[in-house]
Amino acid sequence: MSLFTLSENAIQRLAAQVNLSGTFNHIARSANGQHQVSIRLTTDRGPELTLATVEMGAERHSIRLSSTDRARHLTLAEFIGDIANGRVDRAVTAPARRNAA
Repeated sequence: MSLFTLSENAIQRLAAQVNLSGTFNHIARSANGQHQVSIRLTTDRGPELTLATVEMGAERHSIRLSSTDRARHLTLAEFIGDIANGRVDRAVTAPARRNAA
């Protein structure tokens, strides 16, 4: 399985983009550079919270970030990486377990 990551340049751009409201495009690439995933990021900055919506293919995920947190771009970069690599909880309820007693 290829692990997708954002480039350092993209992470630097995220630092500026979390201070704005708008739509931005990014690309996450695999470690060997053979595969890439297109990412559409929409940010809505408020006085206390910044809402970031990440779209990849048919998937859409959102996260709320504190507008005063100076490391929120790193939190967002990690969130994007988790989505690209399939490590995000899709909020699907797991079936109830039955105890085998």
